[in-house]
Amino acid sequence: MARNDVRDAIAQHFLDALNAGTIPWRKPWNAGTGRPRNAVTQRPYRGVNAFYLGLLQTVRGYPTGEWLTLNQTLKAGGRVVYSEFKNSTEVVFWQFIKKEKTVNGKKVSETFPLCRSFRVYNRAQCEGLPASKAPAPAEHTPIEAAQRILDEMPNRPKMLNGENAYYMLATDSVTVPPLSAFENAESFYATAFHELAHSTGHKSRLGRDLSMMLEKYSKEELVAEMAASFLCAEAGIFETVKENSTAYVQCWADALGKEPRMVVEAAGLAQKAADYILGTTFPKEEEE
Repeated sequence: MARNDVRDAIAQHFLDALNAGTIPWRKPWNAGTGRPRNAVTQRPYRGVNAFYLGLLQTVRGYPTGEWLTLNQTLKAGGRVVYSEFKNSTEVVFWQFIKKEKTVNGKKVSETFPLCRSFRVYNRAQCEGLPASKAPAPAEHTPIEAAQRILDEMPNRPKMLNGENAYYMLATDSVTVPPLSAFENAESFYATAFHELAHSTGHKSRLGRDLSMMLEKYSKEELVAEMAASFLCAEAGIFETVKENSTAYVQCWADALGKEPRMVVEAAGLAQKAADYILGTTFPKEEEE
């Protein structure tokens, strides 16, 4: 079957699915794999600490989300790498203090919050530590055809590892959890293809409108998921991820009032996005 025939069949599959019940969509990766947590207690950080440590992990490229204090490092028999000693990160801890005072001859308890801060290091900044207590990451074998598509995309955006999957227009970067965080290799590539499809909307590529208005955003999500499905078909893995893709498309079609027209329009844009990622150039008349 020719490439365009395959894509037409996939688009028709999504159109047919609009009349079916919505399948609950789920993230195909373990969101806790890279979540910032204390390396000793394995307790996840919360609030601003989780956000900031997760951001640093992504920006600095740390392969682990485990952090610990200098004292915890030494007690565990390890040490901070000399060149990293000055690169600790401050986190905050809120503690509620109870204090008694006398008012009109009666003792009254008062509780007030006290903010304390301490500094931590990522496990990657240390050496000599015992093996991590975190669950061992899954081992998946990369899929050659899919990896080739990922590696050979022309004018590819910066690729980063993180806890979640997203494309950031401001930095022209794609963040995806590592392969080991996914249920299987097929889900990893489907997710990476989805975010790369978003990146084709950048002005340096196809220049789609990536504004965040509901209708435009919903349409963009349809474009990205359908382009990912086309690329999965190209790599021979579409059948493995079809159910999740179908649910995703149904979810966004529901947001648009289940308009088949929108899916048809998205399919055309998705084809151009997939072709861009594949480095395929067609004559002008075939694009219209």
